[in-house]
Amino acid sequence: MNQIKFCMTKFLSLIDSGRFFIHPMRWLYVVFACLSFVPALLILYYLYDTGIDGILRHTEGWIKFSGYLFCFIFALFVIVTAILMFYYWMNRSHKVAHVVNEGDQIVAMPVWAHFVQSFFESSGVYIGIIPPFGAALFYLWCVITGFKYIEPYADAGDIFKILLLGLLALALFTFACLFTSYIIILLAHYIGESIRVRAQIANDVRDLGDIHRAATLLREAEAAAIAEPAEEADA
Repeated sequence: MNQIKFCMTKFLSLIDSGRFFIHPMRWLYVVFACLSFVPALLILYYLYDTGIDGILRHTEGWIKFSGYLFCFIFALFVIVTAILMFYYWMNRSHKVAHVVNEGDQIVAMPVWAHFVQSFFESSGVYIGIIPPFGAALFYLWCVITGFKYIEPYADAGDIFKILLLGLLALALFTFACLFTSYIIILLAHYIGESIRVRAQIANDVRDLGDIHRAATLLREAEAAAIAEPAEEADA
């Protein structure tokens, strides 16, 4: 019976200290770190299975060679991004262990806030770098091939117009991706900080209450210590 009581006490201590939430969350971060390679694998599979053949099937010579080259560069960039995101999640898995301080009673909210912030941050980074880079590579491929794939019969004037319109579209698309990425990351921090500040206020109020009670007990003890000799003297 005492052994069961001891195990239950240890289990409750594990929950109250926040370690019950932190350790599984760290493993969840490791899972997300491994899942960072899934988008890269899906993009690579699409490029290998249908993408390259579908785009370059009716091309030849320099257009086909440059197309394969730029697809390879894009695939390499996606892999590098996946590696960076892997290290991002691993870094967050180490930092989540420090979001709960010793003695805090509000432990679940900071852990959840950290996860939500990390998830939306990583999503914002993906949106902010991969689509603009892919669009820039496609535009550059069109420029060096003279837009012959999308406008095979265009004259010099039309190509100049397409060049300017493409550059404008690329700039607008890049701005939209970066702006969306910024908003997502900003929203991630807003949500995370909103949750954490409530937990911090609750923990601080509790600490102030403990300090006030300790100070009150100390003053009462001092007053009792002063009153006791006076009572003995009167006696």
